[in-house]
Amino acid sequence: ITRRFDPPSTTTSANGLNGLNAEFVEHGSLPPGAQCAFDRIESKKWRLRNTSNTDWGYNIELVFIDGDASLVLNKRVAVGNCGAGQLIDVHTKIKIPSTFGRYAARYRLFNGATAFGAMLTVEVMAVQTVINTNTSNGSNNGDVDVDVSHGKTGR
Repeated sequence: ITRRFDPPSTTTSANGLNGLNAEFVEHGSLPPGAQCAFDRIESKKWRLRNTSNTDWGYNIELVFIDGDASLVLNKRVAVGNCGAGQLIDVHTKIKIPSTFGRYAARYRLFNGATAFGAMLTVEVMAVQTVINTNTSNGSNNGDVDVDVSHGKTGR
């Protein structure tokens, strides 16, 4: 089973319109197409860089935009502050369905009602038995973690 989703029909704002921006750096867990066993809770992590000239502040959330809602345990996740130029690891938990197929969901950072930064995607293949896994071995709960790298890194 392959499930596809279309881009949102409306855009909340252009990147950086509110002075905030974020650049996708890498998948920290569950790279696109990762095989995941049926009925498991997995942790998805994205590494982002604050490309704004200012700190984000503490009103930032990771928000589910569209895709397979069956993956989503938390539609809104508090992210917290990230200093200008710093890296941040943003985590959320997803629930792998019990039916074979490709599942995907898209998220975006929000400051209040204003979206900013790159669209963030989780895409997994639900399988009965994982032969070669790149998934995390996180706990079976809906907790959300945020790690901030203090200090700038070159790129």
